Amino acid sequence: GDVRVGGEFQWLNSLEYMFPLTADDSVKGVLFCDFGTVEENIEINAENFRVAPGFGFRVNMPALGVGAPLAFDFGFPVSSAPGDEEKVFSFYLGVLR
Repeated sequence: GDVRVGGEFQWLNSLEYMFPLTADDSVKGVLFCDFGTVEENIEINAENFRVAPGFGFRVNMPALGVGAPLAFDFGFPVSSAPGDEEKVFSFYLGVLR
């Protein structure tokens, strides 16, 4: 079909505020806003710009080792276009995220 995917230039960003939910900091809350664009040329067009604020939780699992949190995020696209693949939930297991 006639589906355009990708580009030569990407500008991707995320702002995140993390705060403790438990006294031992093993569970933290997160507020975030992901935003950016992918373009054919080095430019930023409003039509291609995407924004998705959200919230999440970080759970430190000592059994997995220091710095290996579980992350559960819920994002809500507020700037999208027809044909965008939108995902509301994200799960991550990693080191020093």
